[in-house]
This record gives sequence, C-alpha cells and structure tokens, in this order.
Amino acid sequence: MRQQKTRRPEPTKRNEHGTKAAKSLTGRAVIGINEPILRLAQTRTDYEGAFSLLQRRYEESGLAGVSNASMRVMPYHLSDRSQVIVATSLRRVVGTLTLVRGAERSEFPISKTHPEVFESLQGQIDQVAEVCSLAIDTLPSASTGEMFGQLTRIMMFHARRSGIEDLVAVVNPRHVRFYERAMGFDVIGEPRPCEHVSDHLGIAIRGAVNAPSRYRKRWRKFYFEGDFSPTELAAKPMTGPDRDYFRTHLVSPPPPPARRRAG
Repeated sequence: MRQQKTRRPEPTKRNEHGTKAAKSLTGRAVIGINEPILRLAQTRTDYEGAFSLLQRRYEESGLAGVSNASMRVMPYHLSDRSQVIVATSLRRVVGTLTLVRGAERSEFPISKTHPEVFESLQGQIDQVAEVCSLAIDTLPSASTGEMFGQLTRIMMFHARRSGIEDLVAVVNPRHVRFYERAMGFDVIGEPRPCEHVSDHLGIAIRGAVNAPSRYRKRWRKFYFEGDFSPTELAAKPMTGPDRDYFRTHLVSPPPPPARRRAG
C-alpha cells in the first residue's frame, strides 16, 4: 500500500513587522506584504507618520485651515494614557486614530464640545475612553471602509485589554448611522460646532466595549474574535523625549473672537 504524504500546514503569513497578518471585514486573511498592517504606535516614526497624515487629510477635507504646519499634534496626543493606532503600507502610515484616556478634563476633546456629557461620565472616567483623530489615506489595495474597520477592530481589542468599558466620540453627523447600526452606539449629544475642526458639526455618541449583543450580528465575530497577542495589545505610551519633541509641534489654539467696541 502506498503511504500517503502528510500535508504540512501552511505557515502563518507574517507582515513587515513579523506579526500576523490582519483579517479583512469578510474574515479573509490579508495577503501581500504591501497590504495595510495595523499596530499600536510606539516609535517617533509612527507618530510623525500619524500626525502628518492627520494634518494633510484635515486640510484636504476642510477640517483644518491650510497652514505651514507639517503635523497636527493635539494636547491629548501627549498624554501618557493616550494610545495612537496606525495602519502602515510600505512603511508609510496610511491610517490612524487615537484612543484618549485621562484623569484631567482637558485631556478629553468631548469636554469642550459637549461639557454636560463629560460631566455625566465623571464617576466612570477610569473606564471610559474617547475615540478621536481619525484619518485614512486613499489606497488602491483597501477601501476607506475596510481601513476604518481594521483600525477600530484593533482599537476595541486594546480597549478591552486596558479595562475600558465604554467609548465616546464626537463624529461627523454622516457617520453616526454606521456606529449605531454596526457597533450599537447611542447618540448622547446634539450636533454642535466643533472649534478644533473649523466649526464643523459633531454629534456625541457612546458605545459599550464588552457587549456583543449590541453589535450587528455580521460584525460580532470581527470585533470580538481575534488572535492578537498580549504584547500586540499592551499599551505603548509615548516616551518622555518624544513628548518633548512633539510638544514643539502642538496646534496653536484659535484666537479669541474680537470684541465689538461699544458706541
């Protein structure tokens, strides 16, 4: 009898950083070394790429005025409890968002646009984080929706590992429906002009990190099942020298409105 050859399992696909390739929204493995790779930012190069992308995309979309600034660095980016997340392709940052945590009111952007919402969170502040500074580049290999899904997926896994129970965000009114339908977010604040994005309207929303039943069925597996390692998900705060460096690039606050002279 001829002995059958045992088929070897295919090796796990690895990306440029040696970590496992991400999965697409349909559950298929992302193949090809040029596909976006998701990770928590931890090097100055990561941060420079993220903040440069933010500045460029915000200028292109009218969320920031055209300026000579090469990067968009906000005060909350410098907090040792904030976590920047990046997607890279060919060693270039092509997507980013930031998860903000903190004990100080000033560290949460939502405290300025919807102060009453922030006040309602005070008793749970250690278990709440804010999603902000989202920017995605245009790529031929991945749609904007695909990139958004990958960024928010690793964000959710990191949030759970960090003990976060709820997420809040101030988002473009056009994007609210996706958060509601796919991830079970609730609207918790009316549309208001947001000074930090050139007075474009933003709606406050809130969602649960650990409640699968609130997620749309087709998205549950994507957001709740994964094989990220503890090292991949562990918080990677910005170092002191990097904070000093990026502090010199902070976005200048807008000037106060001119007072009208009486008479």
